[in-house]
Amino acid sequence: MKKLFGILFFVSAMALFMTSCTKSSPGDAFKDYMELMKKGDAKGFAQGFAVDETKSPEEQQQQAQLIEGLIGDKTKKMMEEKKGLKDVQILEETISEDGNQANLKVKFVYGDGTEEESTQDMVKQDGKWKMVFKK
Repeated sequence: MKKLFGILFFVSAMALFMTSCTKSSPGDAFKDYMELMKKGDAKGFAQGFAVDETKSPEEQQQQAQLIEGLIGDKTKKMMEEKKGLKDVQILEETISEDGNQANLKVKFVYGDGTEEESTQDMVKQDGKWKMVFKK
């Protein structure tokens, strides 16, 4: 009985540990994507955007490349003007009842001291939180 209890305790502890190590919230995922942007990793940042799953794989790839090009140039210019991104704060995180969509209210603090609040819609694709591209 002691051995069974020990095994159950170990399995439970490992499950808890594994759960705590994953980025399961949309806010955490968004902050990770912003870190990629700060580092100038346009491709990694662009991969943080949701793709239109109704499109073919080729069209999805084209969409990702378009986002990478648009976002890469735009964010690079903005980061230069504002002297980089100092901090990203999640002010509010609202997750839908089905757990597949979320809305974030975020605050950006830039290197030049300016601050900006914005919202970001998120969607869960393939078990990962992705940003919804706003045109």
